[in-house]
Amino acid sequence: MNRFLCLLLSLMLCLMVPASSLAELSYLIADSDSRQLTQDELWQWDYESLGYILNEIFARHGYNFIPGEKYDYYFRCMPWYAPNGNPDNQEACYPKLNSVEWYNEQQVKAVRRQMRETGNYNPGGKSVWDYFSSGFDTLQ
Repeated sequence: MNRFLCLLLSLMLCLMVPASSLAELSYLIADSDSRQLTQDELWQWDYESLGYILNEIFARHGYNFIPGEKYDYYFRCMPWYAPNGNPDNQEACYPKLNSVEWYNEQQVKAVRRQMRETGNYNPGGKSVWDYFSSGFDTLQ
């Protein structure tokens, strides 16, 4: 089922967007590598989507996700994702992150922690799945 969803997502991406802008539009937060995110903007997303936003930071640098799990399926559908081939993510991926990305990683983790502690997972917030089904309307 996950493979089917991955293929369907890839097909939707290819049909809806010209190839030149496909990669940029397939990021949840396209500039999370160059701009500090605020907690206010992160609180606009639901809890599950924040997990994808967090992992998108690492996926930009080829982070190797657990094969067959949700992040692996999701990011393998992204045209910009290229696993680094080194199973040691600490050695191959972490050194490539810049200070803005590390800051954003901490911000996302802080918001997710606050959501867990308060029991407010923001179910009405923006969702990664709404983002793709909306035809890439800007949600940011």
